[in-house]
Amino acid sequence: MSDAKILVIDDEIGICEGIQRALTPEGYDVDSALTGEAGLQKVRANEYDLVLLDVM
Repeated sequence: MSDAKILVIDDEIGICEGIQRALTPEGYDVDSALTGEAGLQKVRANEYDLVLLDVM
């Protein structure tokens, strides 16, 4: 199990939910944001080990 914290930034909610469903059972703490601005706010407020970013 991992305690890594991951942020997924994607404008498609299905992508965010799918990644979260796949990684949470593996022990990852997955957070998501639907806009770049929301993702930036989360990065400023939290510490993440990995950010998965959709290039728009």
